[in-house]
Amino acid sequence: MFNLFDFQDEDLSFLINETGQSVIVNGIADKVLITNKSIGEFEERYIHSPELISRGSLVEWNANKYLVTSEALEKRGGKYKVIMRNCNGDIEIPRVEQVLIGTDPYTGRPVYEEQVVGTDYISAIVDKKTLSVSTNEAINTIDNQFIIKVQDNETNREKFVLNSEFTMYGETWTVMNLNYSKVGILEVNIKS
Repeated sequence: MFNLFDFQDEDLSFLINETGQSVIVNGIADKVLITNKSIGEFEERYIHSPELISRGSLVEWNANKYLVTSEALEKRGGKYKVIMRNCNGDIEIPRVEQVLIGTDPYTGRPVYEEQVVGTDYISAIVDKKTLSVSTNEAINTIDNQFIIKVQDNETNREKFVLNSEFTMYGETWTVMNLNYSKVGILEVNIKS
């Protein structure tokens, strides 16, 4: 029986070459099919690709940054299909280094001071809602508390530690809790 939705590799490659969108996935140029998801509260799109795009991948498309929020372990209809969501927050984290400022006059040992030498910007999904453990329904968090979702990588694990601070939306925020349970995404509870 013929299945209209079961693409052969050559058919999918042709379709992507003809109608695909150019994107950058984790810093690497790629071409994929992007389709609309139903209209909702957030800007979300489907990505269709012959190659696996993992949850937590950062996608740049049309001058916007998106984070892949769904997991795809197997192909569906000859392709991988994941959901990407627009990153609605840019987090500013100061880059601090130990800088030599002189020597101790009594011991001759070098004296260092922490100085801000730049700023790192991290794209994130910022949410005001969280899920209840018992009912799986959305509940509001306490005022001035948010959940951010960022790519789970070594750099972000170093920057987001308990009680660390960063700037977002012109305010200073403090890390209250970290959730590593979603492979590829680091969920960070923050308060202002």
